[in-house]
Amino acid sequence: MTANQAKVISYPQDKAHSSTTPLPKEKHSDLDFLDTLAQDQGHMERLRSRLDSCMAEISMARTNNNWQQIIDLFYPLEEKEPELTALGLETPVRAELAFALSHAGKPEQSITQYHKCIKAQPDNFFFASGLAYVLYDMVYSTKNRERILPPQQKAQYIEKAHKYFAKAQELRPEGVTNYYRQGMLYKNIQNMDLKAAPLFRKAIENWEAYDAQTREKRHQEYKNYVKSLYNLASCLLKQKRAGEALSLLEKCIRLDEDKNYVKAEHKFFALGKVHFELGRFDEARKDLEFAANCTDPRNGDYIYELWARVWLGKEKPMEALQVLSKIPEKFRRQFVRWTEGDCYAALQDFAKARQTWIKSLERDRRSRHRALIRLARLEFKMDNFDQCQKYAEESTKFHFDTYGTPDPDGLLWAAAACIRRHDKDRALEHINDLKAFKPNFPMLGKLIEVFEKTF
Repeated sequence: MTANQAKVISYPQDKAHSSTTPLPKEKHSDLDFLDTLAQDQGHMERLRSRLDSCMAEISMARTNNNWQQIIDLFYPLEEKEPELTALGLETPVRAELAFALSHAGKPEQSITQYHKCIKAQPDNFFFASGLAYVLYDMVYSTKNRERILPPQQKAQYIEKAHKYFAKAQELRPEGVTNYYRQGMLYKNIQNMDLKAAPLFRKAIENWEAYDAQTREKRHQEYKNYVKSLYNLASCLLKQKRAGEALSLLEKCIRLDEDKNYVKAEHKFFALGKVHFELGRFDEARKDLEFAANCTDPRNGDYIYELWARVWLGKEKPMEALQVLSKIPEKFRRQFVRWTEGDCYAALQDFAKARQTWIKSLERDRRSRHRALIRLARLEFKMDNFDQCQKYAEESTKFHFDTYGTPDPDGLLWAAAACIRRHDKDRALEHINDLKAFKPNFPMLGKLIEVFEKTF
């Protein structure tokens, strides 16, 4: 060994030994922990035995879904098990407590406990996945109106849920459930189908890559595989990719025939919607009739409404009205009224169509423009151009006030009414607004042609 090497590994000289003088306890924040750790081995063994006893108690309560018993025994953990907490041995108990709190309807407390678990073990899959789920469930409950969250807090929960779903996926990239749940967060809470679709697709690919042994081991994830098939089909249908959606739905229905992880009325409604988009009206009618038989018309009005539109597609408005009549009057939502009005218009009963659409405006605070555009189109057809312009401009204003953008259909019909009224300046104003807001609007070119021919 060289002299230099000896210097490197040699002990400090006597001067340096001044650091061995005991420091006051307040200068070492973890001194109590170290002192406790240095106690006799028998003490540590007793604490480990206590931890085993805690986990056994939890296991028994969990078997019976007795979440409150777990909470009563261990919450708050710092008070109920101070010695375990002092040594940092409490994390397994804390994780079970977090799980129990979430199941007992106490998500805020559960979130706090999961954060402490993650601080102790940042790369624990179960902690990241558990916290992501509680945050996701909190936000999802606002959609069902079970809970009210301030917008800023809701946005924070969504952001954190995405963070911990991503962490769980990083720790177990071959999983299914966390991809499915994050997809649902994007799709049903944030209305971001383009971001949801790849997550559902990943969940599907992962399950289908499992061998028989892995599928048996992870059988609890199968239901989320089936739900991913359904939800990916829904995303693709919104992207006008009905052919791809059809094959996914058919697979979902075949695999879910016995379990019904996705309700039958939802699966067959979706199938009917795909067949409707593909113009296969007879198949769509059968799908929707089956779906309708699975639910009460008061809860399944959306099924009957699409069923009616299938009949309209077959140019049979009377049959469409008969389907809608199955929905009790007071349970007919606005979109049902729109289609009901469409039926009357197809029967040339314009007065009844107008009355139905006007009635739908009475309680509509989010989608008034749909009825207003129908009214504008009807008044144009009846040569009531002043009234057409009124409805169209009202639709444009409503859409702007509600969503921050003008209604392109409103601008179209407002311009059309002004052209027929020979109001060149006002017509040009609406056309220019449409150009600026939606330059690729499908009928903009034809509208400009009519304007130039007229003036």
